Amino acid sequence: MSRNLGPDGERALPKDHGQGHGGAGQGRDVGTYGLEDLALASRREGFKFFNSTLFLELLKKRTVRRGCCIRSFLSAEVITIERDNQSKEKRPMKMKPTQGVSYPRSGHAPVFHIAKRYFGDALIYCDPKKKKHCGCGSVPCSNPARTFSKNHDFGLHRSVGVPIIPSEHYFIQYRNPVRSIVSNFYLHRNNHPDMAKWADWETFARRCISHWNRFVDKWVLDFPSDADAPFYCGYETLIADPETRVREILSFLSDEPLDDEAVARILEQHPIAPRDRLSAFEFYDPIFFKELEDVTAERLARLELPSFAEEI
Repeated sequence: MSRNLGPDGERALPKDHGQGHGGAGQGRDVGTYGLEDLALASRREGFKFFNSTLFLELLKKRTVRRGCCIRSFLSAEVITIERDNQSKEKRPMKMKPTQGVSYPRSGHAPVFHIAKRYFGDALIYCDPKKKKHCGCGSVPCSNPARTFSKNHDFGLHRSVGVPIIPSEHYFIQYRNPVRSIVSNFYLHRNNHPDMAKWADWETFARRCISHWNRFVDKWVLDFPSDADAPFYCGYETLIADPETRVREILSFLSDEPLDDEAVARILEQHPIAPRDRLSAFEFYDPIFFKELEDVTAERLARLELPSFAEEI
């Protein structure tokens, strides 16, 4: 029998390697394998999907003795770990059909991406401005298969906006008005690069602060008492404690038991953190910001939102 084959005729781990090179292999007997030994052997055998995380998990559980059969060993140990992870990623999930209503730049995007990774194909999304998703183009969404949607209720600029449907399952997001309006101005200028003057910013901000007041009045402070209770998510609370808040949101979006491991894995891969710094804004002016905030003072107090001057 070839010296490179194990007792069952399959290829053995390479015997020309010394002690494991660093990482999990350090401090082991010369008769055991380390992280790099396993990686090299798995590549030789064609196990291309294995990675260092799986090997480290494996080496914590048991010592890998030299001379063992690499294919049998990996099949019995590492493939089990990989299959478990794959089954969790592909688990069937169910979502409650939910209308997402948010003031612009209040955290809808990170919640959507977290939910998409958690629920997978069960999340059927409607963005009225992007036909690549649901495609109905209406607000509220008219697709009976829809499970999550986006709605900023821009109609409040002109009238009473979209109707509140008492039987709907609403997920509602808002944020400190100054911070959300500054962030929205950045986004708006992507399509209107000519808006480069202070006067452009001031006009935009004053129009948006009026919309913010109408939005929180309608969707938060005066939400109909006879409608199904919505889930309110302030951007600041999402940033302050992402894990707790995300768990609450996912529980609201589904009646199924929460998959703790999936939540932890998704948040590790896609952390939620503040992305803007107000002081870097080219029209940064605390006096004007305070003037805007004063227009919303009573609402800020009732919503217990922090001032723009408080870092999050």
